[in-house]
Amino acid sequence: MSTSMKKKINHKLDALADKAKDGTEKLAGKAMHGTEKLAGKAMRGAEKLAGKVIDSANVVAHAATEKARQQTERAGEKLIKTGEKITKMAK
Repeated sequence: MSTSMKKKINHKLDALADKAKDGTEKLAGKAMHGTEKLAGKAMRGAEKLAGKVIDSANVVAHAATEKARQQTERAGEKLIKTGEKITKMAK
């Protein structure tokens, strides 16, 4: 094979290698972008879910607080009635 043919073949091989490299870089860039986009969606979904869990916990905490308040109120009423009975009996 002549030197000029070798140079042409090497030149074409170099050009093909450059195209393959460019294609690979482009594909890697698209994959990176897709991964970042998915990670962003996952993060937003996790934040939304965490917000719902916090909201649910707040609702439960408020309900428990209200129940405790009601029970305390009833206990206070019973103590007052018992105190009144004891006072009447002591007279």
